[in-house]
Amino acid sequence: MSQSSDISVKIDDEINIENNIATDVEKNIATDIEKIDKPHNGKPITMIELSPKGTYLVTYSPEDKSIIGWNVTNVEDEFQLKPDDYCHIIHEYYEYKNMINMCVSDDKKLAYIYRIIMRRLKIIDMNNNGQEIKLNFDSFNYYIYFCTFNLKNEFILHNYKLISISKYDKLYLLFSGIYIHEWDLLTEKSIRMFVNEEKIEISKFPAMKSLFI
Repeated sequence: MSQSSDISVKIDDEINIENNIATDVEKNIATDIEKIDKPHNGKPITMIELSPKGTYLVTYSPEDKSIIGWNVTNVEDEFQLKPDDYCHIIHEYYEYKNMINMCVSDDKKLAYIYRIIMRRLKIIDMNNNGQEIKLNFDSFNYYIYFCTFNLKNEFILHNYKLISISKYDKLYLLFSGIYIHEWDLLTEKSIRMFVNEEKIEISKFPAMKSLFI
């Protein structure tokens, strides 16, 4: 009888161990499902950008330091998008704290601008585990303003250069080499003054060139 009692106790222990393992597995599965249901780990999203054709969008959370892509096409429920498997984590403090602008192409190339002292640009491939894409413009001397992609998945970088400042608290800025804007420092409003399909050279505006800073 005593042996039978001992054996029964051991069997009960094994059952308890199996139950504990099963409970742990269920908890892990529940946690994984919760993570999927809560992109960015439930942290606030501050930026949302849609690709030019509306097939792909990205969301950004500075608190979670993450950028997640979402497929908009072939979705069964239009109100329930599913995130991509790849989640881009921004490790550098000055990048996730100072992001200014981001954009994404239909073929899942992501670009974003952040500020240290001057503005900086980073482009990654969301289809290739966030591999960085390097651009060759070492002599780039314009101030990066914002970026975008067009319908052909071509990357367009918009920029401006200060070409004049007046005694009436107004700045004159050259955007992307073809637009001239007047910026009022007091009202903080901008007016587009001039547009030219050809690239504008500062030398064509002697009065502005003499005031160039």
